[in-house]
Parts: sequence; C-alpha cells; structure tokens
Amino acid sequence: TILVSLQQTSVTFQVQKNQTADILSRINTITSINYTDMANEQKSDLNIQALVNGKIKHSLQLKHFRLEDSNATLLCDVSMSQVRPIVPQTICKQILHNVHDLAHVGANATLKMISQHFVWVNMRKDCKAFVRACIHCSRSKVLRHIKAPLQRLEMPDQRFQIVHVDIIGPLPLNHGFKYCLTLIDRFSRWPEAIPLVDIQAETVCRAFLNEWVGRYGSPQKIITDQGTQFESKMFQEMLLTLGTQRKRTSPYHPQTNGLIERWHRSFKNAILATGKESWVDNLGLTLLGLRNAVKEDLKASAAEMLFGTATRLPGEFFTTKPNMQPNSNFVEKLRHHLQKIRPVETSWHSPSTPFVNKNLFQSTHVFVRNDRVTPSMTEPYDGPYKVISKNYKNFTIEIKGKNTVISIDRLKPSYNIADEEPAVNSNQTSDPLDVLQVNSQKSRRGVMWRSPLYTNYNNNS
Repeated sequence: TILVSLQQTSVTFQVQKNQTADILSRINTITSINYTDMANEQKSDLNIQALVNGKIKHSLQLKHFRLEDSNATLLCDVSMSQVRPIVPQTICKQILHNVHDLAHVGANATLKMISQHFVWVNMRKDCKAFVRACIHCSRSKVLRHIKAPLQRLEMPDQRFQIVHVDIIGPLPLNHGFKYCLTLIDRFSRWPEAIPLVDIQAETVCRAFLNEWVGRYGSPQKIITDQGTQFESKMFQEMLLTLGTQRKRTSPYHPQTNGLIERWHRSFKNAILATGKESWVDNLGLTLLGLRNAVKEDLKASAAEMLFGTATRLPGEFFTTKPNMQPNSNFVEKLRHHLQKIRPVETSWHSPSTPFVNKNLFQSTHVFVRNDRVTPSMTEPYDGPYKVISKNYKNFTIEIKGKNTVISIDRLKPSYNIADEEPAVNSNQTSDPLDVLQVNSQKSRRGVMWRSPLYTNYNNNS
C-alpha cells in the first residue's frame, strides 16, 4: 500500500548566476518523513497505545499497513478517502514545521493542510500552540495592538512644582531661530516657548536656566522625552545642581508627555495663523493669547490659574472701572483668592476602548512594535526580548544588553511550546481528539463550510 504524503518538488537554483540573492535561493529545506521511523516510534508512544487499547474515546478507524520497503507496520486511519498515518508525539513537531513554514499561515489553515494527510491526538491544540509560538509569525503579523487605559497624573501642591519640557522644530528660520524649548507648568497649565538657534545641550541648558528657572524658580520634577539634549551629561549635572528630579517618557510613546504634546498643536496652529515667516516677532502676542484661552476641562485660562485673574489684553475696546477699594484690602483679598485655587485634573481623551492581552503579564519574553519610519516589507515587531521587570504601564526589557523601559502599548507577548508533551492519563474518558469535535465553522461573512476531515466522523461520534 502506497501512503499519500505531502507533495514535494525539487528545484535547483544556481546561486552563482543569481546577481541578487532572493528568497528562492534561501528557501527553507523541508525534511522528508521517514515512515519506517514513524512505525517504530508508534510502538512506544503513550497516546497511540491509549488509542489502540481503547483508553481514549475516538471515532477513528484504525488499521495496520505493512510498508513496502521494510517489514514494519504503520498504524493508520482509514475513515476518510485518504489513508492517514497516526503520528507519534516525537514526529509531530517535524510535520508542523514542514507544513507551517511553507507560508506561515494561521492555525486553522495549518490544521486543515495537515489533517488531509496525518492525524494525532490533540492535533488542533498542537497546531494552535505551534503557530502562536512561531517567531516569524509574531514578528510579521499584527492581530490587535495593546491599548492600555489612561493613567491619572500626579497632581502637584504648588505652582511650578512639576514642569513638562519638550522641543519643537525645526520651524521656518526667523532671526536665526529654528527651534523652541516649550515648557508647561502642570498646576496652572502656564506655557512658555523659548526660541533656540540650535538644540545643542548647552543651548537648551542656558535657555532653561535663564528663561524658566530665573523667572519661576527651580521645579521639583520635570518630564521630558529621551532626546539627546535631555540625556546629555551637562543637562543631568544641571538638574543635580538645581535639585530637580527628571522623569523620562518611554520611547515612541508621546502620550506620557501628552500635556505638552497636545499644546504643541495649538501652538503650531497659532504660528500658522499669525504668519510662520515672522513667528519669532509674534511669539509674545501668540503666547499671550494662548495663556488667556479658556480651557474646557478647567473652566479657566492658564493666566487665571496662575494669577487669580485674567491678564489685560491689548485693545481700545477694553475698559476697566476705577478700583475704589484701598490697596491693602485689594491685596489681602487677592492673596486669599490665590490660596483657594487648587489644581484641576486634565480630562481624559481616549477615542478607543482599552485592550490589554491577558497573557502579557505572564510572559517572560515579549516582542516590541517598531514605530520608526521604515521601508516597505519591514517586520512590524522586533524580538523576542527578555523581561526584566514589569508594572501595570511599563515593562523593563533587555535589548542588546541594555535595560530599556517600554510602554505596554508597544508590546506583544511571546509564547513558548514545551519540548516534552505530558503523558496521557489512562483514566481519561473525554475525547482528546479535539480536532474531531467540530463539524462546521462559520466565516466572518456568514458562509457555512464543511471540512472533509469532520464529515466522516460526525455519524460515528
């Protein structure tokens, strides 16, 4: 009896004549199945022995076939139109590699292709676990990105205690300036934009010292990204001298510094509206308008949060009544009013429903989404990388020997398959051939299809 196996085609490619090496010159080798070895492995496989002895319920029609090139007998299933060998556990992984590595299709497609030629205990479970643990599939396929829920910001007790810092640019060259150092006080939302000729560490340090620390004092904490200016030794030493603690955002995750990132949009729109060619000349009035703009979540402007009242805007149509109160009484009331102002938490603007993979926090290794600008056909994920530590929002992973903090929004769990499968319990009564349990499946378009693998078993199960 001739057994039907996977069709294989041998093609010879002359690499020397291939000027550009392509994928066909490096195609993965498919290992052929040795049925004599399979027949010998069947005798010692616990799952197959449990099938033969009736310790596992099944609907297969088992029959032994003698191989033509040896005296060994191979146990097969003949319930379908095609003879299918019963594969022992030691050879399952080889067959999974041969079929899945052809095109790295999904678990269901891999199962359907294998089940036309082979069958074994827990076939569906093994196919699903194998495909899920495939490194190439995990790097190349995007199923659903993790979207962690937004977290509450730490609210400061005083003004200018926590400051968000960033750099915007390059902008149109005006008076030699191309960049802006932007800063926002978390308590009052008071913004500052300082023109810069370049973004060298020394230039950024001087602007921060002269324009912010010189006016508002040294902050307790600042929030920055991982730009080279903020990571420089000069900037770190300056913060150490000022007694300021620096918190850095995770790479490619601007949501961590969302307060200033969102303000950048309003700032850029104002520059475009007032004239981008002369943005330095108009910077003072632009900031005046942004500081007096009422914020919906605060029901007040940044100027009101800082001074207790709106600053006077220029114009002939704004008139004020003479103040009839004594100066001492006015100052006392103003001081009392300022003491009652408390910070207001920002509103949450989350357009999508949060999603966190339930297996992420149990993973020892993870893949990292590649958010850089990359050429076409670049794998969307890198890894897997070892997890050093984790919390509800960030993971510390080892990348090229260096510990890096990554937001869970960019992570994807890595799965492993056990090298040794557990032995089948002799007292098992349920049918472990879960591949035989479903007669039909429904596609997303609502079309019912019936697999030839399941049809013959339906009447006997």
